[in-house]
Amino acid sequence: MKLPWRDYELFEGPLSEAIISMAANYPNQQTPNLWWPKDHTWCVASEIDLPWTYVGGSTGLITRLLDDTRLEAVVTEPDDPIWIDVKDWLTDLIEQAAGEVLSSGSARLDLAAGTVTIQWEPHGRRGEGVVVTRSERSGGWSGSNGPIDTRDPDERKRLVESRIHQAVLSLVEV
Repeated sequence: MKLPWRDYELFEGPLSEAIISMAANYPNQQTPNLWWPKDHTWCVASEIDLPWTYVGGSTGLITRLLDDTRLEAVVTEPDDPIWIDVKDWLTDLIEQAAGEVLSSGSARLDLAAGTVTIQWEPHGRRGEGVVVTRSERSGGWSGSNGPIDTRDPDERKRLVESRIHQAVLSLVEV
């Protein structure tokens, strides 16, 4: 099967057999780019040049995917650009992680691009300390540590958020 810029092999049959066939024929464990059931009630598309997967289906299916906290899912529309802005989603996640770091001393973000771990090491009683981050993905890891030297709790949280933001962005630079 041929689509623009790609040649495809077409498998037909139960998903369990397709998985066995792919494992035998493709030892590098490449997953399908396009797959759907016989009744065409849903479709999954994983473009190899993009960091995400698109799922099309009924409103009920999409609602279940969006509500599943194990997944990083956002709503898209057919006219959306490929590089959809998820800034609000990412900002919310970073704010939550900063609050967790400052209250418990650590946080972990498991994202599609990799994992970010954050440690808060306070020094003394004035609210100062060091934020240590580590960004890991399949291609490697990077880390940093930086002092937070303010007594203002709002400014401290903003600085921790900034360090986490940098660590998340480094996942695409590792």
